[in-house]
Amino acid sequence: MGELKKNIKEKQSRLIAIVIAGSVLFWTIIQGAAPSLEISARYMLLIDFMTLAALTWCLISLYKIFSSRRETKG
Repeated sequence: MGELKKNIKEKQSRLIAIVIAGSVLFWTIIQGAAPSLEISARYMLLIDFMTLAALTWCLISLYKIFSSRRETKG
């Protein structure tokens, strides 16, 4: 059972890493391309908030993983 939990935590960690990298990459590309694509400020603010929401989800998920590891070691 311990091996299964370890695999699940590893998969969650990989997903978190992909979400962090993907959201920051997407945000950076859109920030650079917005003037040439003439994206309005409202949409840029929406993209900013979506990126912040993704990063907040990652932070909460990482906290859950670290706290569960602390409980199993304890």
